[in-house]
Amino acid sequence: MMPVDGSFEIPLEALARSGLRFTIDTNVIVGRSDPDVQGLYRLHRNGWINLEKTDTLDTERTVGAPPALAARRLAESEELVEVLGPLRWDHSRWDHAVFGSSDDEDRDDEIFELVWDHPRTATSTARDLRDAFHISTSIRYGFDGFITKERALVAASPEINARHPTFRVLDPPSALAMSRARIATIERVEAAKRAIDFNTCG
Repeated sequence: MMPVDGSFEIPLEALARSGLRFTIDTNVIVGRSDPDVQGLYRLHRNGWINLEKTDTLDTERTVGAPPALAARRLAESEELVEVLGPLRWDHSRWDHAVFGSSDDEDRDDEIFELVWDHPRTATSTARDLRDAFHISTSIRYGFDGFITKERALVAASPEINARHPTFRVLDPPSALAMSRARIATIERVEAAKRAIDFNTCG
């Protein structure tokens, strides 16, 4: 459901226990043997956090790849829910995008400039554009953050957060620490409620 203000409401049954929702970068999928990434996947599989992917992730990994390799790469990310960004010419798969608006285009421009310190142009590289698209689509759908190992993207997080206060670009260790801190808070609250209930019943 999309309210009139353009934000997205997430059904409660689709939220993980912590309420944290992250999209992940291509380099996180490739680096799944990293202990911090493995920790994030464990929290995801145990229902504590949601790890998802924008349509850009599979576009980056499959477009131009031989069919067998593309199929293998799709299988590597198939457990992640895909959120569909606005249709971007030469950067979207037709069955994995939605019709966008001028707001989407403005956000793409804004994020590109915040990350790369210059406006996007006709000569901007596909890699630089798609880095911005990952983040822009994540903000479109109200995610808490985008997890990446790319230092330039993480370095741009303060400026992006200043424009979009509920969103951060995080490396895997920071995302894991943020998740564990949220979980620890939830567990303390739940323990306190159990103690109150016990004392009330007693």
